This record gives sequence, C-alpha cells and structure tokens, in this order.
Amino acid sequence: MRDLPISHYGQTWLRVNRRQFKCAVCGKPFSEDFEFMGARRSYTDRYAERVVQQVVHSDSANVARHQGLSEDIVWSMVEYMSAKKSPST
Repeated sequence: MRDLPISHYGQTWLRVNRRQFKCAVCGKPFSEDFEFMGARRSYTDRYAERVVQQVVHSDSANVARHQGLSEDIVWSMVEYMSAKKSPST
C-alpha cells in the first residue's frame, strides 16, 4: 500500500501481510482489516489525507500529475476521506 514519502524521497510503499480467515458460518474467506487504511484500498489513510489537502490548495489534475496518480484515484480519495470524516446519520 502506498504511504507518505520518507524524508521526501519519492514514493513509499508498505508491504503488509494480511491474514486470511474463513467465516465460521458460510466458510467464505476474508482478509483482516487495518485501522490505518480502508477496505480494498491500496493506500493508507494518512496518504489520502495528504492528497486531499493538496487538492484543497490546488486542483485535481496537478495533484494527480505530481503524485503519479490518475484523476479518478484522486477523486476517489477525496470521496473516501469525506465519507470517513462526515458523521453517520
């Protein structure tokens, strides 16, 4: 998963082993969740927060180009973080 750069030296990727489990009821396999990243995400929450902060002060095209991401992924991060920060109703 992608994370914040270490000392501003390019991209940082974390390699994390997710444990696999099987549901006791149906037997369907699933992976453990981590607090620091969302389900089915390839980046940490703190990286997504940094990207969203950059979008606030710039625009999605420049942020995407600077981070080496597509604009779709940048907007996905914006939507993910806004849903995470907004209170449940």
